[in-house]
Amino acid sequence: MPRCKLINLERSKCCAKWVSVVGLVITGFLCFQSDRADGQIRVRSIEPTLNSSPDVASISPAVSVIDASSATEALPFESQTAPCFEFPVGLSVPFSSPHIKIATAATSAATEIIACQGQPGHQNILLRKNVLGCKACYTIPSRDEIWIVSVRDCVPDPENVALFKVLKLESNRWKSTTLSALTTAHQCDTQRATMMYVHGNQTNYEYAIARGFQFYNNLFVDYDGPRAPLRLVLWVWKSERELPRLYPDYLIKSERAVLMGKTLTKTLQAMGNRKLAVVGFSLGAQVVMSSLEQLEPNCQSASLSSARDQYQIALIAPATDPAYVCDVIDRNVETSIVEKSTVIVNSDDRAVKAMRVVVRRECPEARDRFSKLARCRRLPLGPIEFFEVSQEISRKHAIERYTKAPTVQRAMNRVLNRVAAKVY
Repeated sequence: MPRCKLINLERSKCCAKWVSVVGLVITGFLCFQSDRADGQIRVRSIEPTLNSSPDVASISPAVSVIDASSATEALPFESQTAPCFEFPVGLSVPFSSPHIKIATAATSAATEIIACQGQPGHQNILLRKNVLGCKACYTIPSRDEIWIVSVRDCVPDPENVALFKVLKLESNRWKSTTLSALTTAHQCDTQRATMMYVHGNQTNYEYAIARGFQFYNNLFVDYDGPRAPLRLVLWVWKSERELPRLYPDYLIKSERAVLMGKTLTKTLQAMGNRKLAVVGFSLGAQVVMSSLEQLEPNCQSASLSSARDQYQIALIAPATDPAYVCDVIDRNVETSIVEKSTVIVNSDDRAVKAMRVVVRRECPEARDRFSKLARCRRLPLGPIEFFEVSQEISRKHAIERYTKAPTVQRAMNRVLNRVAAKVY
């Protein structure tokens, strides 16, 4: 091999090593810096040794101690990366070794219980919130409920209710239950308003739950204004990345989103009444719209539907397939099952802009933005209110960014309060 090529090869190897080192340093720094504004610090991948005498309770008297095996049941997933532990400022945890290494599963679970402490009487859960493996503790006030309806197994048979997996957060852990239990709670416990959240594309089960809690925490827990008690249902469908190329993968998910509309229809029909809000983010908006299309023929007529028999719909950063828009445009515009739709858009959202450029259009009308078509009453969404939030958030297509915008917080709490105001 010529000498110049050998030199270039050695330089490439050297650069690759430096890039790896710099990447590790940046990862550790970001993990440490994350959420410092909340008055918490993080310790990355350090194995704590909890002394047998005194026990864990002596470290922090406010902590309720449970065994490590039951602690792991409170987590909806097992992280494959080194965990980031969060400790309130002033809490000292003894360490048996000065070396940084991965904590064992049992000790890690016990430490997470210490880290995830909240106000008495409230539920708390620790979830991984980003790709760095950092975890955040979320507090659920006693007046609210969190449910999960997983339909990830329904892809081959979208209308098979027996494939649903339903969980409810009770006593800081997920407990398996049934769809009928959720239906009973929705119909009988009228003190809480039910809201169903449908996530978007490129989301596996783990991040569907984490993003759902970010949605809940940013919009409702951190909201200062008055709001009704909430029963949040995280509706989880199979949308993680399956192909290496984005465009073919998006086409698969777009078709699946329409198919999952049948599954969402089965879920909504099981609820018994329409005193609830359905929220779709990104491609989840297409799931919601597909379900509304299938629910519409089941109504007798628009004249027989009163406001109390209609859904509240909210679409956040809708990233619908233009090919799908071509199919539903100007169809069932005068919907009889939607009282009002709240559409939140960001004209600078780079993912939505890229999707409109990359995805092949099958009709001229699809060149228009989703918001323009909805404003012109060409989509089956009923009366619509719009909110443009490009001045409040960045170009990133993330539910965490959208739900931190004050305009979005006010709009979504109005949606919740409208549901709570209905009398059945």
